[in-house]
Amino acid sequence: MKALPNLLTLMHMIVGLTALGLLFAGKPQAVPFLVLLAVALDASDGALARRLGAETRLGCVLDSTADAVSFVAVPPIFLMEIQQAAPGLFLLLSGAFYVGAGCLRLWRYVRSRLESEAPKRVFRGCPVTAAGLTAILFVGMFDDARIRAAGLVLLGVAMVSRRPYPHVSLVARRIWADIRLQVVAILYLGWLWRSPVVAAWTLMMVYVCWPMVKLDLDLDLDRGDSPRGKRTGTVPARLGAVPGRLGAVPGLPFARGTRSIIALSGCCFMAAVLGGDAVLAVYYGLIGGALAFFFRDPVRRSPAGEGLILSPADGRVTDVELTAGGPGEVRFLKVGIYLSVLDVHVNRAPMGLKVLHKEHRGGPHWDARDKRSAENEHLLYTCEAQGGARVLVKQIAGKFARRIKSYVSENQNVSVAAKLGVILFGSRVEVYLPSESRIRVKPGDRVRAGESIIGFC
Repeated sequence: MKALPNLLTLMHMIVGLTALGLLFAGKPQAVPFLVLLAVALDASDGALARRLGAETRLGCVLDSTADAVSFVAVPPIFLMEIQQAAPGLFLLLSGAFYVGAGCLRLWRYVRSRLESEAPKRVFRGCPVTAAGLTAILFVGMFDDARIRAAGLVLLGVAMVSRRPYPHVSLVARRIWADIRLQVVAILYLGWLWRSPVVAAWTLMMVYVCWPMVKLDLDLDLDRGDSPRGKRTGTVPARLGAVPGRLGAVPGLPFARGTRSIIALSGCCFMAAVLGGDAVLAVYYGLIGGALAFFFRDPVRRSPAGEGLILSPADGRVTDVELTAGGPGEVRFLKVGIYLSVLDVHVNRAPMGLKVLHKEHRGGPHWDARDKRSAENEHLLYTCEAQGGARVLVKQIAGKFARRIKSYVSENQNVSVAAKLGVILFGSRVEVYLPSESRIRVKPGDRVRAGESIIGFC
């Protein structure tokens, strides 16, 4: 049984050599199907080897050799073979660059695997499998030799870059877990019924390009977050708002965990424009614009001063009242804030806090303005302010807001106005402050997260 992965790798190599033979014989029609078969075999042999515990150095070298044939040598030759006119010098040079970049990428991979037997969760540089499949799919998109050449150069740069690329299975699981509804609505309701090739090309281009422009699939790759276990450091104000001055937020101005779906709609829009489909271009333009507006994460300017309590959310204050809750029925001053679909939905720490405990509670999804929304699904942060006072922050899901995404972990210190998390679509945030706090807002007031002063402590 342990020889089965190597047998699949040999079959992969035979498929790649067959594709090369067909290309040299002037019969490129079956090559895309052989490349897809090579992708399936390449995924199967690695998964089977890990399952059987049969990963060996010989298997690693054989797998990389097969990859070099199927995904490095075949794609540029295929693009030149099906070119109706003469390939041209630019396409020839870009093909040579792609082959060189692919070989360098495979050499780096083999060297790293021979030095360490630990399985790779994150690759450095775009995997040749993704690059080769994307290059083949260029045929279904563009007939212009210049665009094909530029695509080969882009893929070559992606392969030799040092950007982190997660394993495709990890990306697939994350997409399925976090943004499956958006993917179905944006991609498959639009492209799949019009052009399956374009749909596949769009997905591959999102994977190839997102690390190069610092997009975010919430895989904890670009922000120094450890993929193993919980984070226990401090979330600084520079990741939220900078007291007393405008701060710079790394990456794009959208909430973490939502950038990939915005990029996906943008890729669909560009593909529709390049494909000359005006209807889909308008469709994806409207969807992409709406998503970019809703998931925006603007830089905020926090006022400087001691004892300030800042608003944890954008929206309208709905209630300010004295209430009891938590262990021992401690008395708190509760400030409730309603977030409409037009408000920024990134929530921030009202003051410097230490997150002691996070508790997620399921429940119904009443409208956030309804009194029954207190029973809704919510995420409750039990925190400790300076001096030991207890502060509670509650993110409440609404009628359409079915996801609450947290950015912080238990036992983590957060600075004032640092980002706590995001609620997707209309929702509500409540902050429970010490009873001796002085509140300066009243129901009906508009507030902005990380900027508006709602009280003093």
